[in-house]
Amino acid sequence: MVGVVVTAYPFGNGLTNLISPIGGVLLAGLAIARISFGQWLKVIFKLFPILWLVAAISAAVGI
Repeated sequence: MVGVVVTAYPFGNGLTNLISPIGGVLLAGLAIARISFGQWLKVIFKLFPILWLVAAISAAVGI
């Protein structure tokens, strides 16, 4: 059970880093690829529920 809690933190952290505009790595990567943050949000908000569901199912299976 403790392992699932430890695994849930990276799931949440990773999902948050996909949409957080204060993440230096995200903004630097978008700048290198010449993708605006608005374009990124349009793409990631379509993918985000799927990724969240995969993370939730993975945590549930871990229990």
